[in-house]
Amino acid sequence: MLALLVSVVVTGTGLIWMQRELNRSLAVRPPIVVLDLSAAAREADPARLKALLDDYRTTAERLAGQGLLVFDRQAVLAAPAGLILTEREVRHAAD
Repeated sequence: MLALLVSVVVTGTGLIWMQRELNRSLAVRPPIVVLDLSAAAREADPARLKALLDDYRTTAERLAGQGLLVFDRQAVLAAPAGLILTEREVRHAAD
């Protein structure tokens, strides 16, 4: 019974320590946003393409100025949907 109690305490302590280390590691990493320029460019009117590129560049610079790391979708193999900004969100962020 004592061995079981010691095992539970050691395991619990190890899990708490690992969670704290993970939290510390995540705290020093910059927030990340992925801009999907290629999808927006495919759907855009060719006459509006330059304005779209300017919106994306302005948004990326503004987000970087706020401390976010900005990637182009083509440079990312996989990302959660919540990290990828749509064209509507890019236009809103550029305002």
